[in-house]
Amino acid sequence: MGHVIFCNGYSLAEDPGVGPVKKRNLELKSTSYGDWNKVCIGDGAGLGRIGRTLQLARLFPADVVIIWSTGATWINWASEAIMSFNTALSMMPYPEHDWLRNISILEEKSTNTFTSLENAREIIRHAEWGQDLMMLHLVSSANNMPRVMRDACKIFGNVHNIILSGVPAETSYGGKTPADVVIYELGEPPVV
Repeated sequence: MGHVIFCNGYSLAEDPGVGPVKKRNLELKSTSYGDWNKVCIGDGAGLGRIGRTLQLARLFPADVVIIWSTGATWINWASEAIMSFNTALSMMPYPEHDWLRNISILEEKSTNTFTSLENAREIIRHAEWGQDLMMLHLVSSANNMPRVMRDACKIFGNVHNIILSGVPAETSYGGKTPADVVIYELGEPPVV
């Protein structure tokens, strides 16, 4: 069984250490929380989205692909996907850089979580390994996971060779902790 890890992007405007951030349509994007490092890398209390993605990838080193997503916000030439991937490289010892490069795919066309999952489905569908039975591990913040799983069920619900797995990071955005998450805060769970 193959494993695909989908690392959900996070607005680059939330990184107070970077320059002007633009949306795909070139509008400037402002910050709400200023917590990109906590959400994506992690903090002393836990792993963020990127840290959780790397942890998960190490569990399946022989049979894993990572999709770094999205293209919703940009800093100059770098999308959220590129920034997440480059940050992941900086978090790993040098000998593992080639391994990470070889298993990584950048998804930069999307503008939100739903479209990034749609693009991930197309990436999987067109890949030579896309017909095999696989686990699709969706990594995001705990307080974003209900929405990610809802959208993934809509997009992958009729794809019979994919088993969905929600893997929340240990950090969340907006000052929330995983314990603050209300599982069905977005309404009823999807029916698959």
